[in-house]
Amino acid sequence: MCFSLFSAANSQMCTEQQSSAEFATITSWRSSATPRHNGFAVRRQHELHRLVGERPQPAGGQVSEGWAVTATYLIRDGREADLERCVALALSAAPERTASDLSDSLTRDITHPQHHLVVAESGVAIAGYGRASLFEPEPEAPADTAPYGYYLSGVFVAPNERRAGIGASLTQARLDWISDRAPDAWFFANTRATASISLHECFGFVEVSRRFSFPGLTFDGGEGILFRLRFDRRS
Repeated sequence: MCFSLFSAANSQMCTEQQSSAEFATITSWRSSATPRHNGFAVRRQHELHRLVGERPQPAGGQVSEGWAVTATYLIRDGREADLERCVALALSAAPERTASDLSDSLTRDITHPQHHLVVAESGVAIAGYGRASLFEPEPEAPADTAPYGYYLSGVFVAPNERRAGIGASLTQARLDWISDRAPDAWFFANTRATASISLHECFGFVEVSRRFSFPGLTFDGGEGILFRLRFDRRS
C-alpha cells in the first residue's frame, strides 16, 4: 500500500500560491516508517521537485533513513538534546509562557508514542521545529469539540531562517509520520494566519468547519478554521 500526499492540482496550486523560494531547498524526505513500495518515495520526491522546477541532488548523494536533506538543513526527529534550543525558539514566539511549561510540553513530544517532534538543524543550531500529536476528546466534551485524530500542532521557524522551505519540509515530515498511523490528518488555524493556511492547502488540506472548539484554544482577533487532509491510499 502506498500513500500519495500530492496531486497534480495541489502541485499547481502550490506553484501559484507559494514562491519557488519557499520550496527551493527541499531535496528529499525518506521516513523509516513510510512504505517504499510501488514507487511511493520516488513519486512524492518527483512532486516536491516539480514545485521547484528542477531535480536537486542531496549533498553526498545518499540520504539516511528518517532524514530529509535540504541545501543547508537537516530535517530529523527531535531528541532530548534539542529541547533547550527548541524552548529558546518557542519563548521568542510566546514570551508569555514559561521555559518549564514549554520544556514539559516538548518533552512529551519525544517520549510519548502518540506525539512527534521534528527539527530543522543547521550545524549546531535548531532553525525550526514542528509538532504533531493524537487528540482524544474527553467523554463529556462539548458536541462541537474537534474530532479524534492526529493533528499538526504547531510549527515554528526562526525569523531569519524563513522563506527557505523549512516550514514545508517540517510539515511533510510530520505528515509522513501521521500517514503511517491514520487515514487523515487535521490542522486548525486562525483566519488571520493566511500564510499558514496557504501552505497547508498546498498539501491538500481542505476546510471542514468554522464552528468547532478545542480545549484551551481561543482565536484572538479572528475566527478558527478546522482543516482535514485525507491520505490517498493506493494498493
